[in-house]
Amino acid sequence: MDKFRLLEKRVLRSQEGLEQLSAFIEELPIGILDFDLETKRVVGLNRALRDLSGYEVHEAASMAPKDFLAPECMDLMKNRVARSLKGENISEHSEYAFYTKSGKKLWCQLAQRLILKNGKPWRILAVVQDITYRKRLEKARQEGEEKFRNILENTQDCFYQTDIHGNLIWTSPATAKLLDYALDEVIGKNVARTFYARPEDRERLLETMRSSGKVSDYEVLLQRKDGTTVWVSTNSQYYTDENGVIQGVEGVFRDISAQRRAEKQLREAHAQLEQRVAERTRDLEEINRDLKEEIARRRTSEKALNDSENKYRTILENIEDGYYEVDLKGNFTFFNAAMARILDCTPDELQNLNYRKLADKETAGKVFQVFSKVFKTGKPFKSADYQLVKKDGTRALLNISVSLIRDMDGGNTGFRGVVRDISERNAAEEEKRDLELKLLQAQKMEAMGTLAGGVAHDFNNLLMGLQGNVSLILLELGKDHPTYERLKKLEGFIKDATGLTRQLLGFARGGKYEVTTTDINQLIAKTLEIFGRTRKGIRISKALGDVCPVDVDQGQIEQVLLNLYVNAGQAMPKGGNLKVSTRNVHLDETFVAPHGLKKGRFVKTSVTDTGIGMDLATQQKVFDPFFTTKDIGRGTGLGLSSAYGIMKNHGGVINVVSKPGKGSTFNIYLPASESSVQEASPEAEGVEYGVGTVLLVDDEEVVLRAGQEILKILGYTALVANRGRKAIEIVKAMQGKIDLVILDLIMPDLHGGEVFDVIREINPKIKVLLSSGYSLDGQAAEIMARGCEAFIQKPFTVEALSQKIKAVIGS
Repeated sequence: MDKFRLLEKRVLRSQEGLEQLSAFIEELPIGILDFDLETKRVVGLNRALRDLSGYEVHEAASMAPKDFLAPECMDLMKNRVARSLKGENISEHSEYAFYTKSGKKLWCQLAQRLILKNGKPWRILAVVQDITYRKRLEKARQEGEEKFRNILENTQDCFYQTDIHGNLIWTSPATAKLLDYALDEVIGKNVARTFYARPEDRERLLETMRSSGKVSDYEVLLQRKDGTTVWVSTNSQYYTDENGVIQGVEGVFRDISAQRRAEKQLREAHAQLEQRVAERTRDLEEINRDLKEEIARRRTSEKALNDSENKYRTILENIEDGYYEVDLKGNFTFFNAAMARILDCTPDELQNLNYRKLADKETAGKVFQVFSKVFKTGKPFKSADYQLVKKDGTRALLNISVSLIRDMDGGNTGFRGVVRDISERNAAEEEKRDLELKLLQAQKMEAMGTLAGGVAHDFNNLLMGLQGNVSLILLELGKDHPTYERLKKLEGFIKDATGLTRQLLGFARGGKYEVTTTDINQLIAKTLEIFGRTRKGIRISKALGDVCPVDVDQGQIEQVLLNLYVNAGQAMPKGGNLKVSTRNVHLDETFVAPHGLKKGRFVKTSVTDTGIGMDLATQQKVFDPFFTTKDIGRGTGLGLSSAYGIMKNHGGVINVVSKPGKGSTFNIYLPASESSVQEASPEAEGVEYGVGTVLLVDDEEVVLRAGQEILKILGYTALVANRGRKAIEIVKAMQGKIDLVILDLIMPDLHGGEVFDVIREINPKIKVLLSSGYSLDGQAAEIMARGCEAFIQKPFTVEALSQKIKAVIGS
């Protein structure tokens, strides 16, 4: 400004000085304005200002300030003119918006100097600098910061920053929400003492960071305000000052309580941008310096804008959540890669696509209502779940937030928000509920099976007494005796009752009787032939594949198949189609886990009928014992429950798929065997007599009496013991003179397995025939594995017992 004072003196002294000053001002590269305070008109513009405004001097002189100044700047101009008329030499810079001759709106910075004439205010000489580009950069930076802030406020990831002592100095709203605090409550809190459920976790985290500088996917247990805890996975690192000195820890964490599994992490780069506006200038040298500083500031602003955009872009491209912007019509104008991935679209396909194309009519209407509400109220819509349709037609369940986008003038231009794909989480929750129901059903069946097994065992002992006495009487009577046929009928009734207990044991998973490697297709052909003779009104078809062998008790699996055929036949009282198919399948962990099995190869058999079908409630009860849809007296309700137990005992699975009026399909899955199919050996018939000493051990008196008589009739010397300890005493006393011990499995004093081990110590060569009302499984199978010669199931006939004894000890 010293140069201006010198120029002012020269103007007053000489015309020559005035002309030199005018020429100098005319050639300056920055705008100079001469304003007359008396007329309040522009009386001079140099070339730079004429080029900038488009006005010549005479055009500007004919215009009042209101003709070219923006309305919002008029009060400022009037104020400064009024102050100048009072003789005040205003030193501070001011910013004005004015319109060029072409109508373009520009922003300029004005530095003025008051010129006196005869000691009174005369004119204002002003330096005019175009700052329009700088204003645009500042606006763009503000919009970038607003987008960045909006992302932080809407994302569900939690960002934080602590000082070197672990005190929280900054965090995102999601942190306070996750920990159930108000945002101002958490600032300043020490994270180890306040938020870590186990403060030692903080020390381990810092120790890891001291060795590597950061941690990734580090899981810690945090504590909410109400004392409950939440697992989070964090990515954290030290941050430093400009000299590289560590100032504290910053990072991001995410709630992983549901599965405690690490997912893709959000890495955030955040920086706060500050810019200082150029210093005021008073003279021409300061003007030149301002020009250089303005160039430097422009470069700084451009770099800051680029940095902000890069950080903004880095965050958007690395977060797992989708980010979107749509115009007021709902067309996508901007989005990150995650958004395109979630919707299964390429960026080109998603650009300018309307959201209505991704939703059915109902969902599109709901989203439109949300947009309308946000548009009217201006308030963000936090989140809600909607189903959108991907490109391939599949549906995705998305959690969506919405907020407004405004332009520089505050007008609404569109909507933005964050989208999270929760399809997998929702599916996992449904799968969990399904697994819980299956587990509950399995536990219920297990409990009922234990009860059924006990009942069947006791009932078998009673039947053994009946069968034994009937067998004795039949042996004593000839076929011509008047009561012979009645006794045979009674024996048939006992056999039927035995079949009922076998069903109970099957449901109770009471074991297998005789396991052989079998071709399931042969069993199907055999059982279908039997069933077909009884139901000629049903059309039977087969689709039997080349399947692996299976290790099964053939009698039990035949029972399962026949139960399924009979069930299908009863569902088709007027006839229909019955189809049986087999194929090899591989069951994965998801399928077998609820049944407590291992994944692998299985043979699947499907029995499909065209009957009346079942509703969901019936399907859930169909394997329950004693459940039946038949009239009283027409069914026991044990057929399918015993099939369920038999399949469980074989390490297999049985399920049903059905709809009312659409028929039913029962599927059974048996583990595939690595062995070859075994050919069945012919069974012996009739009573086999012999000689030798046999010790019968059983705690049921009726079994002992009947068994002793049967053994005598068969030619054997019969010894009996009603307790395990008594049996041991007899074996010791006989000193190797016992040829065979028929040993009961369940006794009150010693278990059959304990008795077996003791008598084998006494006489390692003694032969043992294991007898039980239960089947060959569990404890019985363990005894057989330790060297027991054979097993016989109660109740047994004279023929069955005689043949078993002959097979063990010979003639």
